[in-house]
Amino acid sequence: LVSYLKEAHSYILDFILPGIKDTLITGVHSQKSNDVALLILRFFDEYMEEVRSHMAQEDGFIFPYIDRLLKGIPDPAFHIRDFASRHDSMTSRLNELKEIFLRHYALPNTNVLNQALFNIIACGEDLTSHCEIENRLLVPAVEALEKEATARRENAAVKEATGSEAERPENLSDREK
Repeated sequence: LVSYLKEAHSYILDFILPGIKDTLITGVHSQKSNDVALLILRFFDEYMEEVRSHMAQEDGFIFPYIDRLLKGIPDPAFHIRDFASRHDSMTSRLNELKEIFLRHYALPNTNVLNQALFNIIACGEDLTSHCEIENRLLVPAVEALEKEATARRENAAVKEATGSEAERPENLSDREK
């Protein structure tokens, strides 16, 4: 699951968003260039940075956290629910862009602008699906890993504190030895 999500991040950041930007540039420049065109491009750049930051946090912190859990190393200072409580699909600003785009570039209509709009809508759907995968599959799986890793750590601590007869031969009588 983590591998799939990493690939999805790469696909969105390296292919989908740059493709939308290229189409937007071509589309708005094929029309009469104005301040709205520049604002749309700036708005999209800010949006791309927001998505890049969101995914960098997942790539740089969440996924390594999961790797540590898989190795049985829980982090008592963080739980996946902390992430899930503030995790969103990043589509609200994309919807704003779509509304601005529709309002200011409805006429004259060109194929390039239609393609840009289609790409924006498709990207929003992809990001919503991506977020749903993280919320409905990843978060519950990581919660189970957290419980398992914490239980293993607690069992190890109890064993270490009490010791077992096999580990502590000095507790055995001479006859038992």
